[in-house]
Amino acid sequence: MYDNFEELITQFSSLYISTKVLHQINLILQQQIDESLSLFVSHSFNSILTLERWAWQLLSQNSHQWIDELHYQEVFHTLALFNKKLIYDYNITEVSKKAILLFPVTVDQINIIFEQIGQSNDDNDPFIIIVSLW
Repeated sequence: MYDNFEELITQFSSLYISTKVLHQINLILQQQIDESLSLFVSHSFNSILTLERWAWQLLSQNSHQWIDELHYQEVFHTLALFNKKLIYDYNITEVSKKAILLFPVTVDQINIIFEQIGQSNDDNDPFIIIVSLW
């Protein structure tokens, strides 16, 4: 299963991913939330890092063409649950690994997200809902 996850993640070099790949990633993440998260992180750290960086990059884009696509929303919600469990999983003792996975690459990404939040007038904006999970 780890090999399948890593193979799927190789397709994350682009911001826009096929719905089939997003669906499969979502299923794998959901399964890992319910199973051994620490084992999954140790086996697939680089692939998880690629996924997390992809998410931050997508959130910090000015264009949100993806926001209304169900599979993107599902992946973001599942990734948020995954991150929450990662925070509380004490079997992963390396705090630096958790930090690398949870925090964006640059402060600019956070600033761009805050700018986009400031430009929204809609509390039910799907972007606001997803970003609030982070």
